[in-house]
Amino acid sequence: MVLPADQGHVVARTRQHAAVITADCTGTHDCNFCHCLVPCWMNLGAHADAVSHYGPKAPGIDQKDLRTYMGGCQVVEVKTAFGQRISLFDFDIQSIQRSRVLFKNNSFHPDQWRDDFVSLSPEVIHALADLGVILVGIDTPSIDPAASKKLESHNAILDRGVSVLEGLVLDEVKVGEYQLIALPLKIKDADASPVRAILVR
Repeated sequence: MVLPADQGHVVARTRQHAAVITADCTGTHDCNFCHCLVPCWMNLGAHADAVSHYGPKAPGIDQKDLRTYMGGCQVVEVKTAFGQRISLFDFDIQSIQRSRVLFKNNSFHPDQWRDDFVSLSPEVIHALADLGVILVGIDTPSIDPAASKKLESHNAILDRGVSVLEGLVLDEVKVGEYQLIALPLKIKDADASPVRAILVR
């Protein structure tokens, strides 16, 4: 799934989506294969942020420990209203049993951009970190609101050393415990990387 680009950015000459540009050499005398180019921001679609995305002079995505993105996780569904942050009142913090937590809200559809998607409160991040959670994920473009300038939740994961997955598609995923595999690419100094996230039961 490809999510729309951040508002104000242009990706591959379109306003909303990354585009695949294909050069087909099949059948020529010196080339018998096809090349594809996908010009896009690294934090487009389902992606993992590097610390450098929100921390000055911080390591890129190639320095992240891949073990963070593999292992037991818990999908939690919340009914947070459009434009609001998920708070500690929206779910039972005592129900968290895994060190990776993915929040499902269904407030954002990948084919239509909207600014009032649900985000995450910094209080939730601190509370989860206190429980030993090492990764949080969300099925919207960002853990902070679209118009946020202070990026309180990104600052919270920076302070607590928590990793993040954004832009997940969890529409057909039931709540419960899974094994998560969502490895970022090893792109030197990149501030993020696309992932193909899968959940195994």
